Amino acid sequence: MVHVVRAHREFTAQHTPAEYVFSLDAEQIVDSDVILVVLRVDGVARSIGALRALGLEHFEVKSMHTLESARGQGYARQVLTFLIELARTKGALRLSLETGTGPAFEPARALYESVGFVECGPFGQYPSHELNCFMTLELEV
Repeated sequence: MVHVVRAHREFTAQHTPAEYVFSLDAEQIVDSDVILVVLRVDGVARSIGALRALGLEHFEVKSMHTLESARGQGYARQVLTFLIELARTKGALRLSLETGTGPAFEPARALYESVGFVECGPFGQYPSHELNCFMTLELEV
Protein backbone atom coordinates (compact mmCIF):
# COMPACT_ATOMS: atom_id res chain seq x y z
CA MET A 1 0.00 0.00 0.00
CA VAL A 2 2.80 2.43 0.83
CA HIS A 3 4.19 2.11 -2.70
CA VAL A 4 0.84 3.28 -4.15
CA VAL A 5 0.73 6.25 -1.76
CA ARG A 6 4.31 7.10 -2.73
CA ALA A 7 3.44 6.81 -6.45
CA HIS A 8 0.47 9.13 -5.89
CA ARG A 9 2.62 11.74 -4.15
CA GLU A 10 5.23 11.54 -6.92
CA PHE A 11 2.53 11.88 -9.60
CA THR A 12 0.97 14.96 -8.01
CA ALA A 13 4.37 16.56 -7.39
CA GLN A 14 5.36 15.96 -11.01
CA HIS A 15 2.23 17.62 -12.40
CA THR A 16 1.45 20.38 -9.88
CA PRO A 17 3.55 23.07 -8.15
CA ALA A 18 4.24 22.12 -4.54
CA GLU A 19 2.04 24.84 -3.04
CA TYR A 20 -1.01 23.37 -4.82
CA VAL A 21 -0.39 19.71 -4.01
CA PHE A 22 -2.84 18.49 -1.37
CA SER A 23 -2.35 14.72 -1.60
CA LEU A 24 -1.82 12.86 1.64
CA ASP A 25 1.50 11.25 2.51
CA ALA A 26 1.73 7.81 4.13
CA GLU A 27 1.64 9.23 7.65
CA GLN A 28 -1.39 11.43 6.95
CA ILE A 29 -3.28 8.68 5.16
CA VAL A 30 -3.22 6.46 8.23
CA ASP A 31 -4.52 9.32 10.37
CA SER A 32 -7.49 8.34 12.50
CA ASP A 33 -9.94 10.55 10.57
CA VAL A 34 -9.07 9.03 7.18
CA ILE A 35 -10.55 5.75 5.94
CA LEU A 36 -8.20 4.18 3.40
CA VAL A 37 -9.45 1.73 0.80
CA VAL A 38 -6.90 -0.48 -0.96
CA LEU A 39 -7.75 -2.58 -4.00
CA ARG A 40 -5.41 -5.56 -4.22
CA VAL A 41 -4.93 -7.94 -7.12
CA ASP A 42 -3.15 -11.20 -6.30
CA GLY A 43 -2.28 -9.71 -2.92
CA VAL A 44 -0.59 -6.61 -4.39
CA ALA A 45 -2.01 -3.10 -3.89
CA ARG A 46 -2.97 -1.63 -7.28
CA SER A 47 -5.33 1.23 -6.45
CA ILE A 48 -6.20 3.35 -3.42
CA GLY A 49 -8.68 5.96 -2.32
CA ALA A 50 -9.54 7.57 0.97
CA LEU A 51 -12.56 9.10 2.64
CA ARG A 52 -12.48 11.87 5.23
CA ALA A 53 -15.41 13.46 7.04
CA LEU A 54 -15.65 17.23 6.66
CA GLY A 55 -18.83 17.37 8.73
CA LEU A 56 -21.68 15.09 9.70
CA GLU A 57 -23.10 14.89 6.16
CA HIS A 58 -20.18 16.12 4.02
CA PHE A 59 -17.25 13.86 3.18
CA GLU A 60 -14.17 14.26 0.99
CA VAL A 61 -12.64 11.77 -1.43
CA LYS A 62 -8.86 11.90 -1.01
CA SER A 63 -5.77 10.35 -2.57
CA MET A 64 -7.36 8.40 -5.41
CA HIS A 65 -4.57 6.69 -7.34
CA THR A 66 -4.06 3.63 -9.49
CA LEU A 67 -0.58 2.45 -10.34
CA GLU A 68 0.33 3.22 -13.94
CA SER A 69 0.81 -0.48 -14.70
CA ALA A 70 -2.74 -1.21 -13.48
CA ARG A 71 -4.63 1.57 -15.26
CA GLY A 72 -7.39 0.90 -17.74
CA GLN A 73 -8.76 -2.11 -15.85
CA GLY A 74 -11.52 -0.38 -13.90
CA TYR A 75 -9.76 -0.43 -10.54
CA ALA A 76 -10.20 3.30 -9.86
CA ARG A 77 -13.91 3.04 -10.66
CA GLN A 78 -14.23 0.12 -8.22
CA VAL A 79 -12.49 2.10 -5.47
CA LEU A 80 -14.56 5.23 -6.14
CA THR A 81 -17.82 3.26 -6.20
CA PHE A 82 -16.90 1.66 -2.88
CA LEU A 83 -16.05 5.07 -1.35
CA ILE A 84 -19.38 6.53 -2.49
CA GLU A 85 -21.30 3.65 -0.94
CA LEU A 86 -19.21 3.83 2.24
CA ALA A 87 -19.94 7.55 2.54
CA ARG A 88 -23.67 6.80 2.18
CA THR A 89 -23.51 4.25 5.01
CA LYS A 90 -21.88 6.91 7.17
CA GLY A 91 -24.74 9.36 6.52
CA ALA A 92 -23.11 11.54 3.88
CA LEU A 93 -25.40 13.66 1.75
CA ARG A 94 -22.52 15.22 -0.17
CA LEU A 95 -19.07 14.13 -1.34
CA SER A 96 -16.46 16.61 -2.53
CA LEU A 97 -12.96 16.33 -3.92
CA GLU A 98 -10.04 18.37 -5.19
CA THR A 99 -7.97 17.37 -8.19
CA GLY A 100 -5.70 18.99 -10.74
CA THR A 101 -6.70 20.86 -13.87
CA GLY A 102 -3.84 19.85 -16.16
CA PRO A 103 -3.86 17.17 -18.86
CA ALA A 104 -2.43 14.53 -16.49
CA PHE A 105 -5.61 14.79 -14.40
CA GLU A 106 -8.08 14.49 -17.31
CA PRO A 107 -8.70 10.75 -16.76
CA ALA A 108 -9.48 11.38 -13.08
CA ARG A 109 -11.87 14.22 -13.86
CA ALA A 110 -13.59 12.08 -16.52
CA LEU A 111 -14.05 9.27 -13.98
CA TYR A 112 -15.52 11.63 -11.41
CA GLU A 113 -17.87 13.18 -13.97
CA SER A 114 -18.98 9.72 -15.15
CA VAL A 115 -20.41 8.95 -11.70
CA GLY A 116 -22.08 12.33 -11.30
CA PHE A 117 -19.53 14.69 -9.76
CA VAL A 118 -19.85 18.28 -11.01
CA GLU A 119 -17.47 21.21 -10.66
CA CYS A 120 -17.99 23.44 -7.65
CA GLY A 121 -16.14 26.10 -5.72
CA PRO A 122 -13.41 25.48 -3.16
CA PHE A 123 -14.40 23.84 0.11
CA GLY A 124 -12.72 23.29 3.47
CA GLN A 125 -9.30 24.90 3.67
CA TYR A 126 -8.50 24.70 -0.05
CA PRO A 127 -7.51 27.94 -1.77
CA SER A 128 -9.07 28.84 -5.11
CA HIS A 129 -6.54 28.55 -7.95
CA GLU A 130 -6.59 27.74 -11.66
CA LEU A 131 -4.50 24.61 -11.02
CA ASN A 132 -7.12 23.07 -8.75
CA CYS A 133 -10.47 21.64 -9.78
CA PHE A 134 -13.14 21.18 -7.12
CA MET A 135 -15.99 18.74 -7.65
CA THR A 136 -18.98 17.61 -5.62
CA LEU A 137 -21.61 14.89 -5.71
CA GLU A 138 -25.00 15.17 -4.00
CA LEU A 139 -25.96 11.77 -2.60
CA GLU A 140 -29.54 10.58 -2.60
CA VAL A 141 -30.97 9.55 0.72
